[in-house]
Amino acid sequence: MKKICFLMILLSLTSCVSLLVDNSSVESITIEKISTGSRIEITDQSQISQLLKLINSSCREFYISKGKYRITIKYRNKEMKVVLFSGNVLKIEGVTYKTSEMLNHIIEKYFEDELDY
Repeated sequence: MKKICFLMILLSLTSCVSLLVDNSSVESITIEKISTGSRIEITDQSQISQLLKLINSSCREFYISKGKYRITIKYRNKEMKVVLFSGNVLKIEGVTYKTSEMLNHIIEKYFEDELDY
């Protein structure tokens, strides 16, 4: 039991990661609402920077979550990274992270604006 407590304390101290997604040379971000298949592509660098700042400020947490959105980050060298997102939980390469509610508000706003057209 002491080992488990020690492990949990150690994980909580090292759970915040400074850089989850490399933000250099990002070409675009595509956000897909999984339930409908609707997509939004973001190429504006200021919007990309804002989204990546919120993603990279996330802390590792233990959650079980199904993604509501699929965020695909495309780099100039044609590499891609996929992030599943729902509420305030991200899943990157099988690891879950808790993020700011602000990211959820921004993504929801993108899809609200899409319905206005």
